[in-house]
Amino acid sequence: MESVLMDRMEIENMDIPYPLENGVDGVCADAGSALANILGFTDELFFGHIEVCQDRKTDREIIYLHYINSRHPRRGNVKRLIRSWIDAGFRVRIIRPEPEMQNIIEPMGFKIYFEYKNGTVPKGLPADIWRIPSDEEST
Repeated sequence: MESVLMDRMEIENMDIPYPLENGVDGVCADAGSALANILGFTDELFFGHIEVCQDRKTDREIIYLHYINSRHPRRGNVKRLIRSWIDAGFRVRIIRPEPEMQNIIEPMGFKIYFEYKNGTVPKGLPADIWRIPSDEEST
C-alpha cells in the first residue's frame, strides 16, 4: 500500500517528531496544527491530540487518538473523521475512550485490546487501546 502521508521530512518540519520504541517513528499533533489539518483534525471542528506513527516494519501509518472533543457535539463529526482516516488507509487506535466515544466506535467495529504504549499512565502497565480486529498487530 502506498503511504498516505507526505514525505517524512515535510512532516518533521510541521509538527513535533520523536523516536518511539519498537521500530516506530512518531509525530505529535494538536487539532489545528499543520499535520492535523491535512488529516481533517481541524480546530474549527475539534480540540484534542493525536499521534501519527510510521511503523517501519509494515510501512503503514498509525493514528493514535489520545483525546478528542467536538466543538459541535452530536453532529457526527468525530465518526466522519475516524471513518475518513480508515478509508485513507490509516490504522487507527483510540486510547482509553470514554463511554460516549465507545458508543461511537463500537458500531464501527472497534474492540478493546491491551497494548504497552509510551505516554499512557500508569507507566509499565498495558493501556486499553481500541482498534479494529482485522487491523494487524502493531507496536
